[in-house]
Amino acid sequence: MLAFHYGEEFLESSTSSHPPGCSKYSGGGSTWIVWSDWSNSPVTTAGSASHEDVCLCGTDATWNSDSTTCTCPLTDKSFLTTDSRCVYDNCDTARKAECTADNKEDCSPGKNTVANVGGSFVVVPVPCGGCKAGFYDKNGEGTCVAQQACSAASATCTGGAIKDGSSTCATDTCDSADFGDSTKACCKVDVCDADAQAVCAAANKEGCSSGSTNCGGCATGYKDGVTGTCVDVCDDDAQLVCTTANKEGCSSGSTNCGGCATGYKDDVVTGTCVDVCDDDAQLVCTTANKEVCTIGSGSTDCGPCLSGYKDDGTGTGTCVDADAKLLADLASCHSTALSDLQEKVACEFN
Repeated sequence: MLAFHYGEEFLESSTSSHPPGCSKYSGGGSTWIVWSDWSNSPVTTAGSASHEDVCLCGTDATWNSDSTTCTCPLTDKSFLTTDSRCVYDNCDTARKAECTADNKEDCSPGKNTVANVGGSFVVVPVPCGGCKAGFYDKNGEGTCVAQQACSAASATCTGGAIKDGSSTCATDTCDSADFGDSTKACCKVDVCDADAQAVCAAANKEGCSSGSTNCGGCATGYKDGVTGTCVDVCDDDAQLVCTTANKEGCSSGSTNCGGCATGYKDDVVTGTCVDVCDDDAQLVCTTANKEVCTIGSGSTDCGPCLSGYKDDGTGTGTCVDADAKLLADLASCHSTALSDLQEKVACEFN
């Protein structure tokens, strides 16, 4: 099998310094000279048209019966051109790696070319694509240089625009032309505007940060709900905590309970809310010779006088010993009667 780059055909006026591939020797008329791959050593010469087929289609291609087109083997080293040439594909892995190293996009399927430079043939590799994103052709000579990151510049944006830290300046050195309003290379519209902030507030969340519409966490006084929403911290659970502690309920935006609920008082020792009808209140009742107050009634009011005691009748609600009261009443009655008798006797003698 002949070794050469498929379809690389050159018309020469002499046999000296032939380029690689196929060349037509004008001196021989219909004689075709097939040159070895990238060398000046002819592999074979012949005058038949079969060699013309070889030059046009390549050794691995099929010359179709119409004598004008080729069928190209679909390999990673060849492709069929628009003019039906089965061409060796020089845009291979190695060439793509070179493009990447030069900060350029990949090459497209194609073949190397040959240039005559000072009488010598020089291989010109299949071209790479343009400069990759973030690079530019600094001198217009195909050298791709990195553009400076906007974040590296100290300049600021105007008109409500903010710096786009992910973007790059036009060249390898940022200047004032890259900054200004949102139309400049390093500036963009701040999406965290009043409308975005209002959306966060309506969702009971902290506001967004410059450059993003993402809201912060739940605002003060709110907590994560079961559906990912922010709900008031003073919810049913918080209210239950207050009720269990015998306290007034919390208020919106806080889990702090109110003061002791009606019927309860603050225990200065434990700091808890206890029933007002506690031991001290009951002792007051007992000392007053009365039934103790009722726990859970929400009152320190004592009951009626204990058995064996009775109201002293003074209107003060004082409970006194019933027997002592009876004796006192009898003594008072006797004293009154005696006094009346004495007054009557005195009246008779006068």
